[in-house]
Amino acid sequence: MCRSIILWSKAHRFLHDQQNLNRTFSSYSDLHSFVQPIYSNFDVNLHKKKFYPKMTDVKKDEKCLFCCIKDKSTEIIFEDEEYLAFRDIKPATSHHYLIIPKSHMTNTSSLLPSDIPIVKRLVEIGEIILKNNSASISDARFGFHVPPFNSIRHLHLHAISCVNEMGFISRLIFKPDSYWFITASTLIEKLENSNENEKGN
Repeated sequence: MCRSIILWSKAHRFLHDQQNLNRTFSSYSDLHSFVQPIYSNFDVNLHKKKFYPKMTDVKKDEKCLFCCIKDKSTEIIFEDEEYLAFRDIKPATSHHYLIIPKSHMTNTSSLLPSDIPIVKRLVEIGEIILKNNSASISDARFGFHVPPFNSIRHLHLHAISCVNEMGFISRLIFKPDSYWFITASTLIEKLENSNENEKGN
């Protein structure tokens, strides 16, 4: 709170002292619109967190396989403005799909509490795809490989059904909440707890 007051005070003095701006701030909203970018940059640098653009503003990494997946021969089985999905090239069961955000996000470790809606949307799309393909939802698994066990550095949800079809190796690779694989529900819970801890501090 003190940092915010100090920053607003400095910004106000700056605007007052600059005679060459030739701009009239007719309301608080005008002042806020001008100063907000300054405040935003300050906050990001202060906490050293990685913030992603709005999902509607798709940002790609040209070196990332999944960022360019649509440009290849891969069959896209779901797509909207922010997400797309396709089949896993090494399926663990007869229904194994990958759902990704179009904007480049590296992995689960890069997620913030504010990214919870993204995780929930990935799961929602996974459920839609499974239902559309007459696959079981009750015997499905939704989750992510945890760094350094993720094969592609682009956040992707595994939607797998039916779990009882998995062989021994697949059961090991996609073992729920192991050191290498975290279920979507557990990830959401961890992000929620992280958010509560931040509020408590």
